[in-house]
Amino acid sequence: MQSNQTTSEHDSASSRSHDMVATTINFSGAKQRSVESKTRKRVLNRRNDLLTLIQLDFNSFDLFDLAPVTEYNFYIKNFGSQNSGQASTQCNDDAIEIEIQTDQPEVGDRWSQHPPDGAIACGGTTVTEDSPHLRMLAAMRDDSNRFSEFLVYASDIIDSSFEEALLWRGNKPNSFTPITSCDASTKFNTNIPYLHGRKILHTIFGNGMIAVTFGGACHDVTTRIDQRGIITVWKVSNNEQPYRILICDASPVTCCFAHNKKILFVGTDDGCVLLYDLTEPTTMHQQMELEKNMMTVMRNATYTTGWQNEIHTSPIVCLGSVGSFENMSQLFSIDESARLCVWVVVDIISDVDDDVGLVPHGRVKLVKSSVINVISNKPSSSGLGGSATFAVCPDSNTFYVGTDLGDVISCTRENKTRTYNLPGNKSSVTSISFNQFISTLMLVSYKSGDIALFMLDRDTPVISWPLDGTSILSCDWSNSRPSVFFSLDSTNHLQVWDLMAMDAAPVSDDSFEQKVICFSVDGHSQKSTNLLVAFDSCEFEILKMKSHFVNSVSTDEVEQMTSLVQSFG
Repeated sequence: MQSNQTTSEHDSASSRSHDMVATTINFSGAKQRSVESKTRKRVLNRRNDLLTLIQLDFNSFDLFDLAPVTEYNFYIKNFGSQNSGQASTQCNDDAIEIEIQTDQPEVGDRWSQHPPDGAIACGGTTVTEDSPHLRMLAAMRDDSNRFSEFLVYASDIIDSSFEEALLWRGNKPNSFTPITSCDASTKFNTNIPYLHGRKILHTIFGNGMIAVTFGGACHDVTTRIDQRGIITVWKVSNNEQPYRILICDASPVTCCFAHNKKILFVGTDDGCVLLYDLTEPTTMHQQMELEKNMMTVMRNATYTTGWQNEIHTSPIVCLGSVGSFENMSQLFSIDESARLCVWVVVDIISDVDDDVGLVPHGRVKLVKSSVINVISNKPSSSGLGGSATFAVCPDSNTFYVGTDLGDVISCTRENKTRTYNLPGNKSSVTSISFNQFISTLMLVSYKSGDIALFMLDRDTPVISWPLDGTSILSCDWSNSRPSVFFSLDSTNHLQVWDLMAMDAAPVSDDSFEQKVICFSVDGHSQKSTNLLVAFDSCEFEILKMKSHFVNSVSTDEVEQMTSLVQSFG
């Protein structure tokens, strides 16, 4: 019994020892699970918070797109299951009686454009002989630049012809003239308040337009406009009121038109070159009541070079186009010191331009191209350089500048110079004119009363005509005959020279009752020769020359004139 009790106690002790080992607690594992549980709870809480802030975008697309079955395909699909069979096949034998679809169709390349570019909105590479409209459109498209130039040139000729026809239409009350070399005259109304007390400084005439520059008023200044220079632009068909009235601060001493008659360039006595865009709306300019119950629009310059102090420091003496007037894109200006500047006429595309010389909303300006000192430090036949009095540029590269010492200096853009002079003459050059039919003939007038005819390949004239006791104000070739030119002297005499009829003296010499300031010839008239004459009394008129000064005496007058000039030398 004792042994059994002992054994039972031993087993009981062993059982308690085994139970103690089986119930050992893993504290590290419990701690790890607690940490993971807390981490999972934080992630879930963060997820719940972010779900309210995140919005997913949905994008759906078709992985397979099957177009609906057409009616024809549906018929072919069911054809084999129907109680029918194919009866015949088209093989072009029945083309005469039945409309068929087995012939190859005519195919051509065509293009279209939207929105259309002008009148041409479609076209192609193939133009058939029976479609003249398409041939015309193709020709216009291939040569559009020449066609546009033709339209501009033709419209200018038609406009000029209409203006000229209106000028001499009917018998006007003031058409009579005592000048024997003229058929008729047209006087322009200058009895306008803002022109009272002013003197005419310069005139330009061409393409049915007239520009007359006036200095400041001589009487007591009563309005602000009286002390400013004025340029009036007229259409020859209206001699009562000017077409445009332009103002400037200085005295406008010279001017010239652009080839399209929409721009006027003006040179002033303070060395400025002004550009006036004649097409600008009136809202851009000031209106003044200079006449009772009538508002007058006074236009300021669109562009001025006055802010460029290094260009011209003395009065401008001449403005002109570089090369042909019809293709004018450049302008030259020259001052008394013979400093010549070439300008490029530029259209403004953008509404914003930082050029300080351009008026707000102006669309045209001048850009300096080059500057040439023609006679600076250059000795002449008299030993001094002198100053410039006149200039002209018959081609795009050579400038001819007259000086107050009697020299005519030709200067190219490469500064190659040549001097023409009348031996024994030291008086000032007053004008230079080139023959429109024979470009190698240059006519020069002098203050001494001499007129000289030069050929460009000779330094001295081939012939000269001295008019003693007078001074030649200006001379100019005719626009209609190569052998006719006109001259005006200081005694108010207008001479008409016809070298084919008489080469020693003028064929006509008429005197004006009033003191004449200047004259200019309409070099672009198509049917007649017209002269614009300005007087010291602030009046001006247009004279129509007689027909025998306009119509050529023979068909080969140019060749005869060339032979005559060569015989002089």
